Amino acid sequence: MERKRYFFKLEMERLPDNIWLQVKSTKIVRNMHVKDKLEIASLIEKLPDSDFDNLRATVRKIRDETDLQYIKENLEESKTLLLAALSEKDGWLSAEEDEAWKDL
Repeated sequence: MERKRYFFKLEMERLPDNIWLQVKSTKIVRNMHVKDKLEIASLIEKLPDSDFDNLRATVRKIRDETDLQYIKENLEESKTLLLAALSEKDGWLSAEEDEAWKDL
């Protein structure tokens, strides 16, 4: 199985239910006549390239829109998490960090 199909299959298997509900109501998924995200995951390697690309784009668009909506609704929490991640970014993979954790 191609890498992109393999990783998309994993993504579909782990897709949160709130996103799956939106995905399953799309035209492409309704036309596939699947019942759940595991069933669609099992079909991914057999889909024609155009259907696969369309499905992947649809899922990612819905997921990204859902994530953006969450960030907008939880702006202060999102800012805090982002600032924390950015503050750790510079020292995360440094030689000093490796040295500090080498005995663990």
